[in-house]
Amino acid sequence: MPGAALLLGLAACARRMPPPGKPETRGPEIRVLVPQEGDTVHDTLRVQVEATDSSGVAWVRVFLDQNLLGADSSAPYEFLWPLAQTVDTVHTLRVEAADRWDNTSRRRLWVVTRGGLAPPRQDSLPPDTLNPDTLKEDDPHAPHKKN
Repeated sequence: MPGAALLLGLAACARRMPPPGKPETRGPEIRVLVPQEGDTVHDTLRVQVEATDSSGVAWVRVFLDQNLLGADSSAPYEFLWPLAQTVDTVHTLRVEAADRWDNTSRRRLWVVTRGGLAPPRQDSLPPDTLNPDTLKEDDPHAPHKKN
């Protein structure tokens, strides 16, 4: 059946084509210039991002551990991160970018901070906090005791 083959061919092409009114469906290409994956950073860091797309970039956003660090709608995409108010540990930076057709892309990397706030010490917790014998029986976080 030549008609069925033609129909299958058209259906296969339709899946690769952008939806009507949207000339393309790929999000912007994202490159994080500074910092690099696994860097140890200190002081005030200027996060630098390069985002490109054939339709143009509408915006770039940077998140630090799920919190918005900044947003920018024009290149160069740079965001200040004052590390003095950040706890020294491993952090995740997530960069999101959208093009003029609302196609989005994401890039995630981790960095280690030094010179910020000290992480809380485990021995500074109240003594009964981690003692399973002091938890209430109906506490959903209490471990099950074996009798």
